[in-house]
Amino acid sequence: MIAGAMKSCLKQMMLSSKKTFTIAVEGNIGSGKSTVLAYLSKSSICDIVAEPIENWTNLNGNNLL
Repeated sequence: MIAGAMKSCLKQMMLSSKKTFTIAVEGNIGSGKSTVLAYLSKSSICDIVAEPIENWTNLNGNNLL
């Protein structure tokens, strides 16, 4: 679940911005990146561009992670 302050901030940014802006989401494993992206993806005014993880983790059929 997204903390109330984070949710409020994201909502305010999306509703009040008149210009296009980019949000990059990065963090440690389990820090809530996917949760934030799932919340943002529910908005019709937001486009999510996922990183193609399979392109940089696959080395000759072996998963580098």
